[in-house]
Amino acid sequence: MDKFVGYNDVCQMIGRAMLNLIQYEQAVSPESVILMLESYIQVEPDRMTRDACLLAIDALKGNL
Repeated sequence: MDKFVGYNDVCQMIGRAMLNLIQYEQAVSPESVILMLESYIQVEPDRMTRDACLLAIDALKGNL
């Protein structure tokens, strides 16, 4: 059965990025969250997680 990326997956990735920024005492802004999501894409082996990151980036840029 194929897995699909849903709204919840996108929200989880944005939340994960925001929490990591807070943990490292970095400013949380749409731009910084996008940079964090882009870094996840580079290191994440799971395709579904990478797809969720891409959709989250599109949402933050207002492309959805």
